[in-house]
Amino acid sequence: VLPVGVRVGTTFESAEVVRVDAKLGLYLKLPGADACTGFAHISRLSDERIDKIGRKHSAGTTHQCRVVSHSLIDGMANVSLEESLLAAPFLTYSDVTVGSAVSGKIISVEPYGVIVSLTDRIRGLIPSVHLGELLVKNPETKFKPGKKVKCHVLSVDAAKSRVVLSMKTSFCESDTPRIMQYSDVKPGTVCTGFISAIKDFGCILTFFNDVHGLVPRDQLG
Repeated sequence: VLPVGVRVGTTFESAEVVRVDAKLGLYLKLPGADACTGFAHISRLSDERIDKIGRKHSAGTTHQCRVVSHSLIDGMANVSLEESLLAAPFLTYSDVTVGSAVSGKIISVEPYGVIVSLTDRIRGLIPSVHLGELLVKNPETKFKPGKKVKCHVLSVDAAKSRVVLSMKTSFCESDTPRIMQYSDVKPGTVCTGFISAIKDFGCILTFFNDVHGLVPRDQLG
């Protein structure tokens, strides 16, 4: 079993090379991880192709690396020294934080919203109602594949690899307390939500993490 601190996405600033396999890659000692060993395949040493491991990666040298997966059979962590992976804001859906500001690139425009690539591994959906403060008509004319967009994370379901995003800045960047869970709500709290449904008995407000609230009809003013 690997140490708790060696989860996917963890970055180690100075992992020491303890053994070099010229054909396969590097074996590294991960600092502060109960002497856990990390393995970096030769294809993970750089964003550029490396055909031969040189002195730069010889035994005794130290390198920044990031855990990309676990090899439970070998009891090791698979790590990468690639700059693109080291710079990535997150590697797994579990790393994505609700409420955080993120940027991504539009992949496609669908009838239900815009699909955005946050990293090479992680995608998110901006539902049609969250493409702006008001409903955006003909979103395909404004949101083109390849265009970069900035948004906030509304909810994350790591088990289903699902991230929902919003471009409603008045909601996401409000100065009022953020409601992330029902326990955040206290009597008298002034908070900001968005109307997700209108019923005969009032309006349904939605907050982060799919937390819902009701404004009764007689309280709408």
